[in-house]
Amino acid sequence: MAKSTPRLAAFARALQPAIMVFAAAAVAVVLVLGVRLRGELQAFQEEPVDNIHWNVTQLELDAVRFEAETELAQVEPNLPLTELRKRFDLFYSRAQSAIKGKMFDQLGLQDVVTPMNTRLEDFLTDITPIIDSNDTDLRASLPTIAQKATALREDLRDMSVKIVDKYAALADLRRAAFTALVRQVAWAAGIVLIALILMNALVLWLNRLSEARAAETARLSSRLAATVGTSLDAIIVAGMDGRIIAFNEAATQQFGYSREEALGANLSDLIIPPSARGSHEAGMARMKRYGSFRVVNSGRFEMTAMRKGDEEFPIELAIASHNTDDGLIF
Repeated sequence: MAKSTPRLAAFARALQPAIMVFAAAAVAVVLVLGVRLRGELQAFQEEPVDNIHWNVTQLELDAVRFEAETELAQVEPNLPLTELRKRFDLFYSRAQSAIKGKMFDQLGLQDVVTPMNTRLEDFLTDITPIIDSNDTDLRASLPTIAQKATALREDLRDMSVKIVDKYAALADLRRAAFTALVRQVAWAAGIVLIALILMNALVLWLNRLSEARAAETARLSSRLAATVGTSLDAIIVAGMDGRIIAFNEAATQQFGYSREEALGANLSDLIIPPSARGSHEAGMARMKRYGSFRVVNSGRFEMTAMRKGDEEFPIELAIASHNTDDGLIF
């Protein structure tokens, strides 16, 4: 388990950017879908649903009233034609609103509305000159007007049903699309939530792991410091740059340097005699470049060292290496 923990930590750290990218992408998707959802809601609010039914019904109703007034004028020859012309004017105004209006086009009803508009234009083209003529010509044309008004009313009835049916079908499609969009938003929001939960859990786990590693490192460092400090043998620890990072009491007594003098100083300048510094520096350069060791981790060997005051003396030593988070140490 101890060996697998660093691998899991490395995998978790590598996975964290992927989760963040995934969460960011999911948030972007939610934002895009949210904009679409807002647009659909606004379209639903602005859609003139009631106006469609009302306009279609009023157009048909005005046609029925005009037809009834035409039939009444035929039954009563002495009836003034003022009301007939008034009924036609109302129907004419309603028909022009339907023909020139954009409401039906905006709702995708062009294919069913276009035939109705063509039928209305033909009727108005035929009847308007007669209505605008004198009373004598108008009365003489009442049978023709009544016949065409009846035919128009029947056609409007059929076309109104088609318009309402087509609009209902389109409304069903829009509702289905809106429902699908809401589901997409819900799914995307759920994915974002899951990604955020995973990322939060991952961060918490990495923090706990980091705290545990820090505590373990502190414990080991304390133990190592105690071991080094109480050792009867001289112990010197240096990094790859040759700088001394640990110098125990036995080393102080053996080499004559205080701990303050030794820490941070170059190992070669302190304890390597001038005659051996060239080979020492070459060995360090070879290690840095190729990672090859000759005397490191090879047991004890004898060499000549130098203490404070440039006094040289023979010593027996062993050099060991260790990998740390800050690099290789010796």
